[in-house]
Amino acid sequence: MLRTTPLIILCLLGAACASQTKMSSGPKTSEVPEAPLVQEASPEAKPIEASAPAPKPRPWTQAFKAGAILVGDTIRVEGPPGLMVHAALTVDDTLCILEQRSTKQGFLQIVTARAGAGREMRCQLDRWTLAAGKRIEILERFGPCDVTVVAEGSAFWRDLNGNVKRGKKLEFLGEQPEQ
Repeated sequence: MLRTTPLIILCLLGAACASQTKMSSGPKTSEVPEAPLVQEASPEAKPIEASAPAPKPRPWTQAFKAGAILVGDTIRVEGPPGLMVHAALTVDDTLCILEQRSTKQGFLQIVTARAGAGREMRCQLDRWTLAAGKRIEILERFGPCDVTVVAEGSAFWRDLNGNVKRGKKLEFLGEQPEQ
């Protein structure tokens, strides 16, 4: 009796599912009116005009196209309009505070470490990875200018070729190409 009970339950469940499927199969296809899949365009319809072409990307420095890392207590990045397309901050509200505001110089983003966070803040600038223990500032200026990156406080830089720079303050300049 114990062996047949699971088999009987499975058969009953199978029969119930099969009858439910037959009941909920919906109306027969002959009862559903046939609708056209594609509507004919009216003679008054005008063709859709192509939208404006995509804007040309702004000229940008090639200085940060080769991979490198830059570490410091504080890092400041300044650049021309379009900087925010090339710079991406990693922000975790539990570890840092993000401030964003317009200033007389341009649009400023500041990421500051929360007390006791114990992790650095990060920013990606093209192929450079920037890591700061205390603060990262990014200023997108209103007008054309070169891109400058300054790391202060136990600064360390290394590229993919093994070149290394160390110091209390390291500064890098990415000259803006001619337009």
